Amino acid sequence: MTGHNPPAGGDRPEEEPVPDARRLQEELEAARKAGQAVPYETLAALAASVGDLRSQVRFVHSVVDRSGLAFAKDTRALVLRLTATVDAMEAKLADLDQAVQDLQDSGSRVCAPNWAAMDQATRAAELARLSEWVARVLLPGYRVEPPLRPCWRAHLPVVWELGTVWAEWRRVYDRKAPELAGALDWHNRWLPGALARSQRALSGCSERQCILAASAAARHPP
Repeated sequence: MTGHNPPAGGDRPEEEPVPDARRLQEELEAARKAGQAVPYETLAALAASVGDLRSQVRFVHSVVDRSGLAFAKDTRALVLRLTATVDAMEAKLADLDQAVQDLQDSGSRVCAPNWAAMDQATRAAELARLSEWVARVLLPGYRVEPPLRPCWRAHLPVVWELGTVWAEWRRVYDRKAPELAGALDWHNRWLPGALARSQRALSGCSERQCILAASAAARHPP
């Protein structure tokens, strides 16, 4: 019995590189162990891989239909089972994508405060929330040395610094399962840098006098 060569030219769908399944599985497992959301790129790669698999199954199905082989019936049954498997994979992928979306919506999306875009009332309310976090969490929990000067609220660069790390702290901790990788980054990277820059901005202030107030008094003597 003579074999049949695959159709040439445009009969076969154009092939694209298929993401390595083992690598994708390793990325998913690494994200799970780190307590992170599944990377969007990994989900997209999985979806592309499933789509490529479907196109290949359709191609095999078309070859079987045109082949006229004696065992085409059995082969067609196998292709139908493969098609059902691909359908199930796509359904599971959609469920996974929805689960990731729900996880992100429940805690990982936190907006950084944009102080420049706030009106006076909004800025005052947000600054009060930031001050409460500094007093309740930052100062007693992280042993800030040297201590923040009481006038830090008057220094806009410091407000930007602390407001940004506060937003990241909420993203990491204000959720049912705090994110381990984010917490490590926050402690080792983001907080030390923000505090160092804040301390430099406050270096000219003392417990009794703010450098901003002293400068204003010098410019506008009584």
